Amino acid sequence: IAAGLARISRDNTTEIVKAKFGPVEEKDYTDEMKAYAREHGMRLEIWLDGPRGGTGASPNIIKGQMGMHIEYAIPLIHHRLVQDGLRNHVRFIVSGGIRTYEDVIKAVALGADGVIWGTAPLVAIGCDRNRNCHDGCSRGIATSNLTMQKLRDIEKNTQQIINAFTIMQMQVIRALAALGFTDIRQLRGRFDKIHWLGLKERVDHRARINEEIKKEIARDEQLFMERIQHATGQTNCGVAAVNGTVPIPGIVLDKALDAMRNRGMDGVGIAKTLCFPEHAEEYAYSILVKGYLQLEVEENLRLQWEAENKSFTREELRRESRQLTIYLRNELMKKIKAVFLDPDFDYFGESDVAKAREPYKSDEQGRELDYRTFGNPDTDPGDIYRFFVRVKPQVLTEYIEKHLFKYDWDRFFAHQFPGVSPDNYHNNPSFLRRAEDVFVFHHGTNLTRILYVSEIDDPEFTRKIEATLAQEGQSGISHENNRISVEFLRELRRYAETFPFAHNKQRYKNRRQKLAAVMSNGKNMATWKTAGREIPWQTPDAPNNIIHVRLATGSVVEQMNAHPFTKLHTALTHNGETTNYEALKQRVEQFDLSPLATTDTEVAALKFHLTAEEWSYPDWALFESFSPTTGDDLQLIDPNKRHQLEQVQRVEFTSSPDGPYQYLCLRHNPDARVTERVDLKDPADLRPNVTAFWRDESNGEKRIFSMIASEEQALHTMLREMDALGIIDGATADQTLSSSGMISRYAFDQNNRIFDAEFIDRYGQPIELETPGLHYSVRRNAVKAPKDPGKYGNWQQDYQRFFSEELKHLPFSDFHWMLDGLVKSAKDDATFDASLKILTWLRDYLRTLDPGEKAQSSLIDITDYHIDRLLDRAAEERFAKYVHTSRAGGQGFALEAQTDQTLVIDAHEFLPEGSDPDVCLASFLNRAYRLEWRRYILYRTRGQRLISTAVMGNGDTDDVEMDVYGSAGEYFGAFMQGGVIRLHGNAQNFCAMGMHHGYLYVYGNAGKVNGYASKGGKVVILGNIIDRAWTNSVNDSRCQDLEVLILGSATKYAGESLMGGNFFFGGLHFDTKGRLRFNERPYLSTKMLGGASRGKFVFFDPKDKLVPAQYTHGKLQAFSAQEWAYFSERIKELFDLANIPVYRKDGQEYIHVDDQMVQITPASFKLIVPKGGLKGYESH
Repeated sequence: IAAGLARISRDNTTEIVKAKFGPVEEKDYTDEMKAYAREHGMRLEIWLDGPRGGTGASPNIIKGQMGMHIEYAIPLIHHRLVQDGLRNHVRFIVSGGIRTYEDVIKAVALGADGVIWGTAPLVAIGCDRNRNCHDGCSRGIATSNLTMQKLRDIEKNTQQIINAFTIMQMQVIRALAALGFTDIRQLRGRFDKIHWLGLKERVDHRARINEEIKKEIARDEQLFMERIQHATGQTNCGVAAVNGTVPIPGIVLDKALDAMRNRGMDGVGIAKTLCFPEHAEEYAYSILVKGYLQLEVEENLRLQWEAENKSFTREELRRESRQLTIYLRNELMKKIKAVFLDPDFDYFGESDVAKAREPYKSDEQGRELDYRTFGNPDTDPGDIYRFFVRVKPQVLTEYIEKHLFKYDWDRFFAHQFPGVSPDNYHNNPSFLRRAEDVFVFHHGTNLTRILYVSEIDDPEFTRKIEATLAQEGQSGISHENNRISVEFLRELRRYAETFPFAHNKQRYKNRRQKLAAVMSNGKNMATWKTAGREIPWQTPDAPNNIIHVRLATGSVVEQMNAHPFTKLHTALTHNGETTNYEALKQRVEQFDLSPLATTDTEVAALKFHLTAEEWSYPDWALFESFSPTTGDDLQLIDPNKRHQLEQVQRVEFTSSPDGPYQYLCLRHNPDARVTERVDLKDPADLRPNVTAFWRDESNGEKRIFSMIASEEQALHTMLREMDALGIIDGATADQTLSSSGMISRYAFDQNNRIFDAEFIDRYGQPIELETPGLHYSVRRNAVKAPKDPGKYGNWQQDYQRFFSEELKHLPFSDFHWMLDGLVKSAKDDATFDASLKILTWLRDYLRTLDPGEKAQSSLIDITDYHIDRLLDRAAEERFAKYVHTSRAGGQGFALEAQTDQTLVIDAHEFLPEGSDPDVCLASFLNRAYRLEWRRYILYRTRGQRLISTAVMGNGDTDDVEMDVYGSAGEYFGAFMQGGVIRLHGNAQNFCAMGMHHGYLYVYGNAGKVNGYASKGGKVVILGNIIDRAWTNSVNDSRCQDLEVLILGSATKYAGESLMGGNFFFGGLHFDTKGRLRFNERPYLSTKMLGGASRGKFVFFDPKDKLVPAQYTHGKLQAFSAQEWAYFSERIKELFDLANIPVYRKDGQEYIHVDDQMVQITPASFKLIVPKGGLKGYESH
């Protein structure tokens, strides 16, 4: 974990320097670059907490559960950071049991940069360690009890802490002097300065024990090392997928990853299905060959040329070395093919090794690009060779009769083929296809094992092979010429078949020289992956695609550790962590499946292969085997289905992944002619994702696309690219949501053309998508005036009434023409203001209007397009009130604001995060604020984080007003200290986090963990949110009251540890025809108000859909007259902001939902308040 975080710090610093100065290697930094890296590079702190805290302030769930002894952990982390050359890229801080100066000296000598005191300062001001901090602190230090707080003497306590730290400092100085140091930084990592009393005696005792139980200790050590290899930490990978009814170019996925370039840097992989339609019936056997690294070839060639006094350029050396590397790898592949492929397979199509090699992407001259273009010097991706094969009939027959019926029949095949026997299996085509699949799967696994993962650790084998090869005048692997012989490879294969790894692990060790590995070997399916930042190969277009960029925190950065992990006809990517690696590993090893890679994702991929392919679990059982439905959630399931889920849990629960995770998987079934994407997610919804759909069935052609990504701007990027390529019409999704798990299933015909699609939820039920209507591409259609332009009159004068009544009748072309006219009419401040007001109203409320036969998404896309064009005019025209800038114009921006001026910022080129105002949007906002800018318009945002008033100053920002258009990134409006921000679109995770006061309006959905640790402020969200909303928040009496109005629903864990605030959830949405509809429930899942003490949740629930299982930690309470007066006013305010008319009749108020009038009366709403206590923590 520490090494992974240090790599994040180093690589992000490299990226920010690259953004400023262009590509340059770290070793070539100038003094200016080094200074810039120190000022603007990422500076991470790693905090290690030991188990010896003493205040007892933590909740029950973590008391006694977290931390390891720091004396053990500090040197491990320090040594790993030093070993990887990363030590100075992070600050390493430790806590837990740091109470005296000796503890400080010890921690630094072991490798820490600094320490944190927790208990010691509290004791200095009178803490008696009562371990009841939340409400029973007898000294009034940590309590929330206002009476007990009066016990504090602030001035006295301040002096006590000053005294304690002064004494501590003086003692540390004396200790350093005694050790011979003048600076505490000199002490870091000096293990030699530590003397552990009794160490020798303990070592001697351990040595005696080792002699007595040597075998058991060796086995334990091996297990321990495996756990160290697979220990995982919280990851921040980037994943994206797009699946559709037509082939999609790889550039769409590449750009999606680029849109999330602040995620991951340790390897990229992509998997595709239906990518080889001309060889649909053959296995696409793809072998990655390394053996020879180009960097080593370059060095040898350089030395040779220098010895020959030959002059050459760096480019000439690289090109010649690349050709020589290809030649060497071709020769190695010929030998591998002769030993591993030729005996078992018939070839279809190209079998020549040189022609089977897949070239890298090319430059404008058609030459293969250097591999460093896609990564760095240490990420040589090797070369991929692909052969289309089928198992030879006689080989398959021998495998079935001598292996399947002998070893695997009862475990794998008896229940699938009950009538098949050794006498009649030839007559069962399904069984023969299944047997061939199993053979190919194990063939690829065994090849990868012996040539890439493991090497033989058997002295007898080494002597035998050397003797045999010596007799034939050959050498196995000569360190002088690095030549690998055919006979050596044959002996490797014989040994591996005689002593299978699964039952003979003691005979193998980790392979040092990586020769070759099977990248994938399924039918009409392939995987490409690299340790670099970009896929170097030009991948074929395919309708079913997943891509992943990895952030390695738990295993080594290595090419085959990149995702996806492919197992014949399945591929799996992983974003998150799995904490029960051993349980998963033991489950798959029961069936002789041993992991090939040092990552927890590999075992998850093996389990997915078993359940999704080998055993063909039903859809609902597949989800339940990975993500079990438990506790209160199970009570929301139909009782008939509940029993089935529990049956699966009895078998799979212990090996279901534990921890925060999301698996995006491909599953291809060539026999059933179905290809699909499976989205698996942890039961607690801890990993972020956004799912989108685009659907058009006009002209008798089905075009249906399903997309998912870690962040929403990646979806928008894919949609824009697909629109530009003419794959879809328009760059906006018809529907956007956050899924808890689903399957996107596509059926294809004998010509490998997809003709239908369906979507299945995690319980096997169909997801019905609305039919959005006709689509339109504003970017590919020129403006066309209507035949009678005057028929629309002066529509701008009453545009709200006009569009509310006439939008359903307007053709796309006329709508396009009208908005184009708005943009062109903006010649001065007044017309610019008027045009922006109309376009913004359309952006916010088109989804509430009837579009007729047109797709809402295309109307919104047309509006977004013209908003961008209008705001671009601020750069073209001389407006008095508007000043335009961008990343290019923001370099050294120093223009001070004039009265009532608004700064218009084109944000699309700014980086998502950083500290340099020339390249980072949040930092640029700080610069602009210091120049007295108070009004802002941000547009073309592309996932930039922390767009908020929080970045602007050190105090309140009540005079700031900001409008944001585009794809705002995470932490939108977070830590606000005043002002008004309006987002005309969807927000993402951590929206309104840590908010102090201010007004935040989101005209769309928001993501996960909104409002975490807020103190106050008013937040309005006109869509749905996900989980853990306003956790650990409080209605601080020193701030503005905490008020939250949400038109839609939340999923789960809303209001955990809440300590005040008023919340309303409408449980409403608009369908694709602009009609107001109820959500399935006003609150979609369970576990609200866990551990909460105060706060009020109000739900619009006239159909009584909210059930007690959803609020087991809350209680239903009647409205008082004062409460109803307050909430009814806020509810009508929300309806007005959402363009929902309130009708009045006979003194009563109504809204129109689901084609009926619903009265606004206390009977239509539920008020839920916390029960109190710590039950919420225990429920996890």
